[in-house]
Amino acid sequence: MWMKGETQADRLERLMMKRQVYPKYTLALPLVEVKKSDIKRLQKGDILLLGLDYFQLVLLDEQRICAEVKLKHSEGELEVIALKDEEGETCPDTNKKYRVLTLSFGTVESRKPAVGQSIRITDIRFDKLMIQANNNRNIAEGSLVTVDNKLAVQINEVKNDKNEKC
Repeated sequence: MWMKGETQADRLERLMMKRQVYPKYTLALPLVEVKKSDIKRLQKGDILLLGLDYFQLVLLDEQRICAEVKLKHSEGELEVIALKDEEGETCPDTNKKYRVLTLSFGTVESRKPAVGQSIRITDIRFDKLMIQANNNRNIAEGSLVTVDNKLAVQINEVKNDKNEKC
């Protein structure tokens, strides 16, 4: 009888791990527009200048910016500092010369963001950055660097897919 109760508890735990309790948001740097021709010529070692003076982070719900966040002084937490309106800022990919890139650190689970809310980020690595285009298609991996006291991204690996268009 004791063994059966333990098995039910284990099974319930596995079931709850599979079930998504909170929605997932992408933790990223602000969206960046880059020329399509520059994306096609992207190589390992290239530097993508962001024009940011300080470390800004946003939460994305698909391609919509829903909140601005900052790192808290305590280890492994973000604090929501501003919410975007219901429509949110989106960057349409309709421009023929430019493509919108998402510079993502990974995903976080959280209830709907509210100003002042703390979000745990235990599994986010800030040394690895995924560069995504065209509905979250990974085109490269990179890392943060500084160039002339401004934030930039150094390309560490390019994911070449000759069959797909930028």
